[in-house]
Amino acid sequence: MRYEKPVNIKEICQKAGRSISRAWHRSPAITGAVAVGAVCILVAGGLLIGGRHAPAEGDGYQYTQEDLENLEADDSYDASAGVLDAEAFDGTVLPLGEDAGQEYIDDTLFLGDSNTYRYMMYADEETGEAFTSIQNNIGVVSMGAGAITSLKCEKFKGDSKSYTMPEAVAMLKPQRVIIGFGTNNLYGTSTDATRFIESYSEGLAAIHEAWPYADIIVTSIPPLDKQRSNSNLHQSQIDAYNLAIVEMCEEEGYYYLNTAETLKDPVTGWAKEDYTLSDGVHLSKVAVTAFFEYVRTHPCTNPDIRPQPLGDIPKPDGVIPGLISSDPIAVRDPSAQNGTYYPVEVGVSGSGTAGASTASAKIGDTVSLSAAPGAGWLFGSWSCNIGSVSGGTSATITVPQGVDANGLYIVANFVECTDHDWTTESGHDRYICSKCGLEGDKIQTATSTPTPTPKPTSAPATPTPAPATPTPAPATPTPAPATPTPAPATPTPAPATPTPAPATPTPEQPDPEPVPSDPPEEIGNSGQPDGEGGSTEGAEPSGDTLNNQPSQETADPATQLLESGQEPEEETIPQE
Repeated sequence: MRYEKPVNIKEICQKAGRSISRAWHRSPAITGAVAVGAVCILVAGGLLIGGRHAPAEGDGYQYTQEDLENLEADDSYDASAGVLDAEAFDGTVLPLGEDAGQEYIDDTLFLGDSNTYRYMMYADEETGEAFTSIQNNIGVVSMGAGAITSLKCEKFKGDSKSYTMPEAVAMLKPQRVIIGFGTNNLYGTSTDATRFIESYSEGLAAIHEAWPYADIIVTSIPPLDKQRSNSNLHQSQIDAYNLAIVEMCEEEGYYYLNTAETLKDPVTGWAKEDYTLSDGVHLSKVAVTAFFEYVRTHPCTNPDIRPQPLGDIPKPDGVIPGLISSDPIAVRDPSAQNGTYYPVEVGVSGSGTAGASTASAKIGDTVSLSAAPGAGWLFGSWSCNIGSVSGGTSATITVPQGVDANGLYIVANFVECTDHDWTTESGHDRYICSKCGLEGDKIQTATSTPTPTPKPTSAPATPTPAPATPTPAPATPTPAPATPTPAPATPTPAPATPTPAPATPTPEQPDPEPVPSDPPEEIGNSGQPDGEGGSTEGAEPSGDTLNNQPSQETADPATQLLESGQEPEEETIPQE
């Protein structure tokens, strides 16, 4: 079923109500006649204002408590209504394909709002790098689709001017653009997406005109969490807007990336659990991870048609911060100064856990933080997207002025312990690093000779008599060459007497016996038990504990004596 614009008496009443509501906010001295007119219109329509569109981006409009009371009963939401029939838009909706990999992401320019900006805040667990960077991301916090052609948001290094998104796309010359807007255009339950689609279509056309060689891919508006802060945002409106977006893409030749498919709970229709922050709107790290997996596995495989060579491409310097001072979807408490609540999120780099005392806070609030490194790791530092953290594993941060809709994103950075300080207690078989708490077997972590000691016991009988043999052994090689000297003399008459020749080997059999330098060689090999397994044998549990001290154990005393030809003292051979 396709999106169609509903035109009826109810919608007319809603539009009239919106006009009067805006007049109220823009003119505190509104007359009683206008107020009465508003009531008459609402009564005549037989309804309350059920929904309206968000005002133009950046105009400072703020919703009142009365606005927040215009709620839709979430229980009436039909999750099946938001399921897209991809077959009806074959050729427009990108299908499942092979994973296109990181190269596909790097060749893509991402445009959008605060959720797009968050792609630079989170790191891919596999690569350790952020999903995107300022090289391929232009995400503007609190921006709506209507500002695509007008908001000068992007800066380039060595250039004092700022540029709109279409202008920046023409300068960056990407192979494809993935664009996501719509969250900041939401408000209420109205399913009339006409105004939203008109502004969105205008922006996309400007991008295509500026750089016609790029594939334009439009994503779904992300789903809301049912437990969202602003209950005047409704999933039913998002579903209607997404349906309007895919129809626009089909009509105008763009591609649609149905990311709602991976972000929505298929049963409830709302965002999957833990896929949003505390505000129920902004995507969490797990959601962004799922998003990029979907992007890679639903690629646009068109050939690169950009004119070559591309020529000089300027280096981006990022989006100008604080371009839009008012968040159109924030929840405000009119009774409190700076009453907007901002999400507080804590992440981890390395191995460990971290958390905050609250999931949302207002400007001036103090948030407590805690961090606990994992075994084998140490706490390094805190980092955050705005403000500063005071303290170590127990710390605090005050929500600063200038925080935007993305809120606070704080990261506890852990570093791996590489210089262990092993300690143990009497009667214990395990060692513990006093710095990082890593545990290891005593036999693995001791710096003396517990590991090589048991190994020589497997061949002590061989090395003990062996040294006596090696002493004369060098003398044997001396006559050995003398023996071969007369040997050639024997072969001279041998040709004349081939018969006694075979008898000659029989008496000469004893000569090879003393000469077998093989025994010394065998002794040399057996005298290197550590090289056959040495200190690494029996080292199952802890790799770190072994890697820190193998060089001292390989050159054990027994090996050194064998190599020097001296007889080892029996005291050096441990007895069990």
